[in-house]
Amino acid sequence: RLNAGEQYSITVQAADIGGLTSQAIVEVSVTPGPNTKPPRFVKPVYDVQVSEGAEINSTVIVVKAEDPESDPVKYAITTGNDLRQFSIGKESGVISVIRKLDREDLTRYQLIIRAEDNGGLASSATVNIKVTDINDKNPEFDENNLPYIFSVDEGKDNVVIGTVRATDADEGMNAEIT
Repeated sequence: RLNAGEQYSITVQAADIGGLTSQAIVEVSVTPGPNTKPPRFVKPVYDVQVSEGAEINSTVIVVKAEDPESDPVKYAITTGNDLRQFSIGKESGVISVIRKLDREDLTRYQLIIRAEDNGGLASSATVNIKVTDINDKNPEFDENNLPYIFSVDEGKDNVVIGTVRATDADEGMNAEIT
């Protein structure tokens, strides 16, 4: 099997019917064959979590595609980045946060990543990003019930005089109100 980039020197001999001969050296360089196969991602689907408090330019994940003909691979985000929250290194495949994330606005992103070789052949992978919560929202009282007005009879102890309600837009333990 010949591989692109290899070189060979071949000695060729010609002989006539009378036995006279001549030799020549032929140099052979193996050039790349036709580009017939697109790059392939190591994984077709990547699942990752990122905190809504992630710093700008922090790495979310690195995607990787390999080209069967060893061509360089260029990466691009083709869909799922309408809000321009993420970028991808064209040569590295590093996906980074480029705008502040807010889980209360959007909890999940699904990016389609394209890997393309020099010949224009390409394949795609999916990156599912779940934005995890940080405790960044204050509890809020229901404005429709403000101000709360309760009355209690004089001299009463240990009596429920009313109920107030508050909600927190955070998630899980971060949304618990005491």
